[in-house]
Amino acid sequence: MAFRKLKSSYYIMTALLFFFIVSLLIYRYSSKTDSVEPLQVQFAYAVTSINPAIYDDWESGFIGNHIYYRLLPEEDKPWIPYVTKNVSIKCRDPRSATLNDACKVIRISFKAKQFVDCLNRVYTVDDIRHEFEEILNLKRWILPKWKSCGKNDDICVEGKYIPDQLRRLHGTSFRFGWSRSQKNDGTYGSGPYCLKGNFNRNGNLTVGTLISNSKKVKLPDIKFHTSQNKDNQFNFAIYGNKGLLTKNRKNVQVHTPLAYYVITNPQLDSYYLPWNSNGSKNIIHDALTEKDVFFSETPQFVKFAPEGGALRKIRKLKYTASLEFVIPDYLPGCEKLADSLNVKWKKYGNVKARCTDIVDYVVKNVIEKRNRWDGFFVGISASDPSRESLRYQYFTPNSPSSWTYDYPYPDNLYYLVGIGQSLATVDGERICSMRPNPLGLSNIFITDLLPCNG
Repeated sequence: MAFRKLKSSYYIMTALLFFFIVSLLIYRYSSKTDSVEPLQVQFAYAVTSINPAIYDDWESGFIGNHIYYRLLPEEDKPWIPYVTKNVSIKCRDPRSATLNDACKVIRISFKAKQFVDCLNRVYTVDDIRHEFEEILNLKRWILPKWKSCGKNDDICVEGKYIPDQLRRLHGTSFRFGWSRSQKNDGTYGSGPYCLKGNFNRNGNLTVGTLISNSKKVKLPDIKFHTSQNKDNQFNFAIYGNKGLLTKNRKNVQVHTPLAYYVITNPQLDSYYLPWNSNGSKNIIHDALTEKDVFFSETPQFVKFAPEGGALRKIRKLKYTASLEFVIPDYLPGCEKLADSLNVKWKKYGNVKARCTDIVDYVVKNVIEKRNRWDGFFVGISASDPSRESLRYQYFTPNSPSSWTYDYPYPDNLYYLVGIGQSLATVDGERICSMRPNPLGLSNIFITDLLPCNG
């Protein structure tokens, strides 16, 4: 009997010891993983909006990519939540099982699953339908002349057929879980991250924290601030350039190049403007090639960038009032470039080029039309992988976000200056490289950053 008690005690002690060892290992592992330092991200410009139906800038897109549901699964990131596995795209006029240029009207439909956001608010199928249709409303180039055809729990729309429709549905505009948010919530999002931050009096976010909300993969928290100062500490900076390089830092290519354009206000199309000249184009092109912003050899990407026709149209009418031409202040050598243009334009009278926060300028003046604007220079990338995305998004009457508005001759208002590098700056200590991204800066996710330790 004593032997049995002794044997029983031995088993109990062994089990307790085993449990203790396993608990210790779990504790050490969890402590090690939980102690991962947040990644520090530097934005060149403030986040102007967290509404994906509105924003087009890279900083706002970076936030949206991390805090919202996608429409469809990401092939290389299946753990990012999405609202549907499949989308049906069928030709309705004429009815056909295949999509081709003979199709005039298509139907897009899918079944969505409800979810909760970071504040535990439920997003129903009706909420998802509302967000989907709001995105189509404000970005009509995605599906021109669309109308709802929803029945029961299906989300369904019909509209004009344009090629590459499925590619558009994989674009960065289709993010979900935002319509119930208020600007004073303090916590925003519904996806693999929750955003904590406060909007300033201008309606922008300049600092904030993305807190991991993923239950499927271990993700680091992300702290972001807004600056173009090289002396700030960061692991990753959007808008990489030589001016940020110190010690181990290096600039890495984000894969998809940027198309740089000169754009003119439609109201000025009848006038000769000094920036719409080959001489001005050459000054801009040479200055940015010297600073390694432009590729010295034209890449194949130029085939997907519309050329524009502003340099081809002959204008003789002189504009007598003052004119202003704006250049992004994040470009290296921006002030020197502005000075060179001002010297060339001196003979034309009261015309001035200046450097400024181009995101704030475009949002307030071009999109929201708060103030008059004349012309500006900017680099852009596509928000989806379709072939004509840049033209449809920025230079067509089908888009409320179009910089040429509803002007019937949009090609007269812009021209392509060059193809530039899509760069980000990494610290070279914690982050050393990036995975290629077909949408460049507009679709970065934190797991695209490759650590230096493998």
